[in-house]
Amino acid sequence: MRTYPIKSTEGIMYAFEVESVYISVNGIASILSTVDGISDVLQRKAFSSEENLVSFQFQGKDCVVWEPYGDSSRYWIGPKEPEPYTDFSDVEKAFERYQPFIIRKLVGDILTLKFLPHSLFRLS
Repeated sequence: MRTYPIKSTEGIMYAFEVESVYISVNGIASILSTVDGISDVLQRKAFSSEENLVSFQFQGKDCVVWEPYGDSSRYWIGPKEPEPYTDFSDVEKAFERYQPFIIRKLVGDILTLKFLPHSLFRLS
């Protein structure tokens, strides 16, 4: 899965985003549960007004998964309070290894137009 790193000015990757069309909140929680250093993975309850979709601890730091603006095409994964920065590259690697089910990948590629050649999007 493609990830979108978010780095500090010092170059530390302290958070990242993933496209929501390729993974469910349940899938995110499942992946987080497999990463060393992550504990207390909790999904928000259905119909909750809680802004964070998933909360978890990473290396003793409170972290969250949330969807910016509540209607974004990406999920943001990182610490509640970024500073001091914690390197999230191990967490990101777990998501890079994730492969969505073929139907979800096909639907995602159609919705994001990834099946079209990049040459169609070039400005001449």
